[in-house]
Amino acid sequence: MHQGSLYTVTAPVALFVAAILDHPVGPAEHEGAFPWDHGPPRSLRVSLLSWLGRVAESAAYGEDPARDRANWEWQPWHEDRRSERDSEELAAVQACRDIRPVLYDAIEPFLSSSDPRVCETALGATVPLLFAPALTDRIPRAAALLRPG
Repeated sequence: MHQGSLYTVTAPVALFVAAILDHPVGPAEHEGAFPWDHGPPRSLRVSLLSWLGRVAESAAYGEDPARDRANWEWQPWHEDRRSERDSEELAAVQACRDIRPVLYDAIEPFLSSSDPRVCETALGATVPLLFAPALTDRIPRAAALLRPG
């Protein structure tokens, strides 16, 4: 994935990432790999959850034009771009939309993580997934997990 663009390999990679979220090495801390990534060290799990959230956001883009226009990042010239998508790009987007239930199921356990950074990042990845029409039935459960007990 580059600057929000999805590719034919994105969905299979996202499924792999979702499958390894609970791997024992997940809590291992690392620093940013890029010079502009000056944040504090974070766990591998936080980085993977964040990436899945970006996949979910990109997959949702264009699905609901009214929601896109309500986003503070929306730019009117993006509307013209939607009609220019080629069949490979459309297939990549659809593949990422099709796996959203699997991604949600992999991310949901981390909504109740004892690590606040994991919980926050899982929430950030969950929100764009719950915009999917196929996942509206999971909203009450997600809300219950986030409600203080």
